[in-house]
Amino acid sequence: MRVALAAAARRLLDELDVRVGSWVTSIGSARARDVSGLEGMEDAEALALKADASAVRCIDRDADEAFRDQIEEARARRDTVGGTFEVRVTGLVPGLGSYTQADLRLDGLLARALASIPPSRPSSWATGGALPSSSAPRSTIRWAAPRVG
Repeated sequence: MRVALAAAARRLLDELDVRVGSWVTSIGSARARDVSGLEGMEDAEALALKADASAVRCIDRDADEAFRDQIEEARARRDTVGGTFEVRVTGLVPGLGSYTQADLRLDGLLARALASIPPSRPSSWATGGALPSSSAPRSTIRWAAPRVG
């Protein structure tokens, strides 16, 4: 049901020229370069398509191999490794959501939606270290705020 609703929402967002993209920013101790400010990196959908070309959904080709190494090392230990990802939305109109009611604020609604994804139980909402799952909560979500100006 969630997948069908997401597909319908994606079509609606396309009609409104709103683009959503996500990619992996770290796996274990390996970190990708920050793509903020790079030429052509303002289009969320283009970034997501670039991430789709990677087996680990990484935009930074230099970090791609390091991410795979982290996964293989964890697999050899019969463990898992956490990571972070970034979600970017472009084309939203200013003022979307409520500022007067806490339960209707857009950031809270988005946080609730992200936390509802079972493998994405966050241990923090900011940048944080990723530890093996045998010694830490499931994963860390990096909440990336859009640049203004």
